[in-house]
Amino acid sequence: PAPVAPPKPAPAKPAPQVVAPVPVAPAPVEKNWENFVAFVFKKRPSLGALMEHAKFELEKKADATLFCLSFESGFFEKQATDPGFKRDFEPLAQEFFGNPCRMSLVTASTAAETKVNRSLEQNRSEKQQKAKQEVLEHPLVVGLRESLGAEVVDVRVENS
Repeated sequence: PAPVAPPKPAPAKPAPQVVAPVPVAPAPVEKNWENFVAFVFKKRPSLGALMEHAKFELEKKADATLFCLSFESGFFEKQATDPGFKRDFEPLAQEFFGNPCRMSLVTASTAAETKVNRSLEQNRSEKQQKAKQEVLEHPLVVGLRESLGAEVVDVRVENS
């Protein structure tokens, strides 16, 4: 018998290459009041909760962002007039907007005379009322009320 040559080893497979994941930059956040309040909520929840109740005017200038805030008379206005509010507010505003920020407070009585926007809480409440009204006026709801002689007891709207 003729000698048999040993089988040739299989060709070596190249080592798998490890590819590092490419970092993906987060989408830029629009620099507006609503996003600023959300930013503050993450850093300082109690301050963010107070700011939700602020009526505001936001003016972006080349060298600074100016805030004019107003609160309803009472608890929220008292909290906002505490010196710590401005001390805490301005650095967070500068961090978010990326330039120096200045804040001024106006009293509830003078806010009516200035160009101050509605608070986020007022906007949210108005949206909920509008959504409830749309449900109550929906043809299906109206039809069921009429055909069953039913009454709508409550409409709940999820916050979004």
